[in-house]
Amino acid sequence: MLSNLEYLRLKDNHLTSLPAEIYELTNLTELDLSVNKISNLPPEISNLIYLVYLYLSNNDLGSLPPEFRDLAQLSELDLSENGLTSLPLEIGNLTDLQILFLSNNNLSKVPPEIGDLTNLVILYLDGNQLSHLPLELAKLTNISELQLTDNLLNTMPPQLCAVFSEVVIPQSLCTP
Repeated sequence: MLSNLEYLRLKDNHLTSLPAEIYELTNLTELDLSVNKISNLPPEISNLIYLVYLYLSNNDLGSLPPEFRDLAQLSELDLSENGLTSLPLEIGNLTDLQILFLSNNNLSKVPPEIGDLTNLVILYLDGNQLSHLPLELAKLTNISELQLTDNLLNTMPPQLCAVFSEVVIPQSLCTP
């Protein structure tokens, strides 16, 4: 098998699942499965512990397995354009994440554990069903780009407005 393979790009196919052999490619650092029809990820995703870049945008994912927590080396994760309704609490274990795209899903809330991702520089939450944000987002002091448009947000807590005053957020969310 291709045990030394580091990059695998299967973008824009009609994959509904992945063969079990993919999870044996333990040296992968980049996996691009964007624009497919994948509806779930098995717990074996946790075998890919060296992944740094994981692209899963434009699939049919409704949730993520808790084993996602084992992908601790991830720096960039794209989960946009899926059907995610929630994030596992274990998302907070991905402390090396710098870029997280969650645009255009069906998220109605973000777990407080997202505040543990203190290395995040870019966070896209636009196009979801968010009506409030956890105060733990205030721990994300390295954020330089935050997208919150097209949600159900009416206001943002003052603690978050203070932290993200340098970041482009709709001014109307910070007006009392």
